[in-house]
Amino acid sequence: MSTYPSSFYNVVDFGSKSWTANNSGSTAASDNTACIQGAVTYAQSHGGGIIILPDVGTDGTFGIFYVSGIVTIDASVSSASILIMGTGTTILKKIDGLDMFDINGSTSESDNLGVGFQDFAVIYDPSITNATGTAFNFNIATNGRLFRIYIENAPTAVTFENTGQCSMLQCTVAYTSAYSNTSTSLSSLQITGAQTWIDQCLFKYQGGTTVVQTAVTIGESSYTHLIDSQFSDFPAAGIVLDGALFKSGSPGTIKGPVFMGVRVSSPSYCVQTKPKVYDAAFIECHFQATDGTTPATGLFIDNAGSGINGDIDTIRFVSCNCKQYASYGLQINAGQNIQVTGGCYSGNGSASTGGGVGIAITGPATEVQIVGANCAGPTETNSFTQQYGISITGGQDIQLIGVICSGTGTSLTGNAGTGIYINGTTVSDVRITGAICNGSLFGNTAEQRYGIYVKGASGIVIDSSYFGGNTAWGIYLDAVVNGVTISNCDFYANADGGINIIPGGLTTSTKNIFVRDCNIVGASSYATAIQTTASTGYSNVQITNSAGYNDQKPHLATSVPSGTFSGSTHNYYGPVVFYYWGGTGDVTIDGVATTLTFGSFELNPVENASIASGGGGSFIMIGK
Repeated sequence: MSTYPSSFYNVVDFGSKSWTANNSGSTAASDNTACIQGAVTYAQSHGGGIIILPDVGTDGTFGIFYVSGIVTIDASVSSASILIMGTGTTILKKIDGLDMFDINGSTSESDNLGVGFQDFAVIYDPSITNATGTAFNFNIATNGRLFRIYIENAPTAVTFENTGQCSMLQCTVAYTSAYSNTSTSLSSLQITGAQTWIDQCLFKYQGGTTVVQTAVTIGESSYTHLIDSQFSDFPAAGIVLDGALFKSGSPGTIKGPVFMGVRVSSPSYCVQTKPKVYDAAFIECHFQATDGTTPATGLFIDNAGSGINGDIDTIRFVSCNCKQYASYGLQINAGQNIQVTGGCYSGNGSASTGGGVGIAITGPATEVQIVGANCAGPTETNSFTQQYGISITGGQDIQLIGVICSGTGTSLTGNAGTGIYINGTTVSDVRITGAICNGSLFGNTAEQRYGIYVKGASGIVIDSSYFGGNTAWGIYLDAVVNGVTISNCDFYANADGGINIIPGGLTTSTKNIFVRDCNIVGASSYATAIQTTASTGYSNVQITNSAGYNDQKPHLATSVPSGTFSGSTHNYYGPVVFYYWGGTGDVTIDGVATTLTFGSFELNPVENASIASGGGGSFIMIGK
């Protein structure tokens, strides 16, 4: 027997067969399943202990443990704790596609089966086609530990199913270019249970595109933690939160998962949610498309069509980055109480044509808060210029605070190239405070057409924001908009002007537009402070106390006045006071003759003042 203490058990003492370096492991004579199982069973029956997997045989040669069966550690035998430990260079070579270790716990609180694995490698033969096994399969186990384990080409590397307080520390999971598994819907790491910790681990996929493999799938669980780990280039997705994992019928709940310092790259989603996910936090994580790929979306928050926003509740992204996705860096389609704090969502879209969006709200999501996020167009000069910084085409009760949405769109037309884009009759109650939506960034010119574009939405409040240097308008209100309040904003040096208000149609109107206390003073080729393109199609439009439009820059005519005078013809739109004196022409207000030839007259929104041809006189319009 070995010279180890009685609490140590060497698998060589239980009939190890694979100690010649030239052994291919292709025959039953080299199968070490029985010897490893024998050591486990013996240790369990003697109160537990440490099982040694040496890397040097009794003849002094280096060797590999070839395994073609499943080693089972079962609480029904004993709840004694087991540690299976290698030397750091120990290798278990799996020559079939089945599980390597099955760890089966018990639902009894008294059966606290603690099983640890440390310092060895499990390598599946890459020539095995359609392998379905799991290298480490924990089932209803408590205190399962993987420490410094290397796993290669396992269809599923690790499963924590209905477990408690299990962990992986400093482990590596790799898939090589020779991996032949062609099965679908595989996940390298699967987690259900409570208090699972994945810390300082590396998951790396290099197996081509034939396998639909996800790095991590988390099902019904509570307080899973993924910390300081990297998940690279898995073709199906990086991290999927799916309450239906291991469940039949309705999905289970996923409560309180935390991802801190995690790096994910993928040619598909980096993160995808399905029902039911609650209180998930992503803190200082980095998400990026795999180099050479152009997937549509990096982070996808959705309830998988359940129709209930409450199926996704309280998802937080804190100081995270996401870039190089063709359509959306972060897409919020459904859910409630979604919070994005800080971080950078720049550099999405095509480097040549734009088209991407930093953060997009595309569905019925509600209570979305985006605070201090950088959604500028490029991440560096002329690289991955986005079409929109933030796009809102669905949802309600949305807050944008201190966001940066500058420099989107290069040589784009229409509304492409907009800092904050809002479009849709289902969009309501959007509050924008402290936004910066400048035209250029990093010294580039002619990058962004509009600071903010709004169409069809209602209940938009824009306060204390800056819109300067855009190639068209600071804010463009397209028909039909209902309820837009703009206050304390600065519109400086936009090429076409400050604000353009487009009228509605014959049966609908652009209405309830209020501009208060703004600076709309132009510069250089700045054409118009506020423009309206017709005298009808508006209802209750008010612009007051705004430098560059009224109170500071009245329109004065000294020629003989005649014809119609209104906000639309002189780039003003009520309420204003119209003064006329010194002539003989009759004054008519909105079609009603005053019978007066001089005096002051108040013009409300949509009203016009007309003066019949007469001798001499002057007029002035001053905003109230």
